[in-house]
Amino acid sequence: MLAQGSQGSAASKGKKRSVTGSGTPESFAEAKKMKTHSSDDSEDEPSNQLFVEEDTFVKAQAAERSDIRKAPKAVDVAKIDKPSCDITELPEGMQFFEKIINEYKSLQRTLIQTESKLQKSEDELKSLKMSTMTDKCQFEVAKADLQDAMDLLKAELLQIKTEKEKMKTATDNGGCKRCTELEEQLNHLFTSFRPASK
Repeated sequence: MLAQGSQGSAASKGKKRSVTGSGTPESFAEAKKMKTHSSDDSEDEPSNQLFVEEDTFVKAQAAERSDIRKAPKAVDVAKIDKPSCDITELPEGMQFFEKIINEYKSLQRTLIQTESKLQKSEDELKSLKMSTMTDKCQFEVAKADLQDAMDLLKAELLQIKTEKEKMKTATDNGGCKRCTELEEQLNHLFTSFRPASK
């Protein structure tokens, strides 16, 4: 009986120590590992929440900056209407370009003024040329008229001289009446004739 009891206790003890498939050492290690992971997750939960909140805040900030960039800026009409901006108001990199623009506008105004003066001078030159041509034409006409008058006068003088010579040869009397009249006419013509100065 005692031997049977010892065998039964040994069998029961062996039965207690027997490990089933669900109670293998690997399963115990896996359960311990899962417990460790779950404890780690519970410990990391606040830090994960903080990371999510920080990421959300950064994204919101980026979206706000994007909206600010996309929003149309208010345009100062007074600055647009000004002929040139104040160089001191511009950034240092833009002042150089503003200086070039102002110099270009100044040169453009000077060019317009010069073109206006040139056009005025051309108009005056054309007017002077027309006036000179008119004066020249009038001078040529007056010269032609004077030449005709001189030719007529020369013809008359030649005729008087010829008649005087004929009268002298026709009569021996140098003091004839006709010769005296012709001589008086000739002297009168010589006295009254004054050629125009050239």
